[in-house]
Amino acid sequence: MKIKLIVPVYKSAGNLQRLCDSVISQSYSDWELIISVDSCEESYLKAKEIISNLNSENSKKVTA
Repeated sequence: MKIKLIVPVYKSAGNLQRLCDSVISQSYSDWELIISVDSCEESYLKAKEIISNLNSENSKKVTA
């Protein structure tokens, strides 16, 4: 059973790296992380950077 995690990010992109690391480190491997970023450009750019790094380091795909 695939688990879908939908996470809204509102002015808290600074915590996004820790959240993603926590999800990736879980023993359950059939999951999808969907991140919904607010319209704040700073939050969006930070989230985009984190997601890009995660996708290049892991076989999992994180989307925003």
